[in-house]
Amino acid sequence: MFRTATFAFIALISLCGWAKAQSPESEGLPAVRSVGFLVDNSGTFRRVLDRAIRIAAGVAEGIPDGTAGFLITYTDQENIFLKQDLTNDREMLADEIENIFVRPGRTAVWDAIRVAADHFRKATPPEGRTLIVFTDGDEIGSVSKPDQVIKDLQELKVKVIVVGLAERQVNQKMIDRIVRESGGTKIIPLLGSEPKAIAAEILGRFNDGN
Repeated sequence: MFRTATFAFIALISLCGWAKAQSPESEGLPAVRSVGFLVDNSGTFRRVLDRAIRIAAGVAEGIPDGTAGFLITYTDQENIFLKQDLTNDREMLADEIENIFVRPGRTAVWDAIRVAADHFRKATPPEGRTLIVFTDGDEIGSVSKPDQVIKDLQELKVKVIVVGLAERQVNQKMIDRIVRESGGTKIIPLLGSEPKAIAAEILGRFNDGN
């Protein structure tokens, strides 16, 4: 019973504030728009993590003036970390992205999106919110209910761009639900596509709001 209660307490911390406690201090900088980077750094994502990092760093370097960004990495529900709090320093954000490394654990995507949604609620302007999710589409062990996560995204008016990357094949079932019910969009790059070109496509969709 003690072990069960301890696990439940850890999960609650992870979902409701642990990420914030693990983060660098926020700069508190004003911004018109905000963008969150949510990057899978689990062992199952390790073979495409370098590519995801190059794409995400390219996006961070290219976000327009008046935009602040934050970075969250995730594996399982106990390893969701706010690595960079909201900042309009593009170089700092890109540097944090480039310092992402693989951690052990499975991929709790819904839990990670819930943490990101909570951070939008607490730390960003009420308009112009975009979340960029890097995932292979595999979901293992989230405790968050997908319906509630989708509801949070809708209420917060978060536009979701899902970037599907995998060594072999992206599992698009969960991705399709996220983009369909949140009014978002997905990008599944072709094998061999240049990270710079993918970053440019993401920035294009971010800038035109699609």
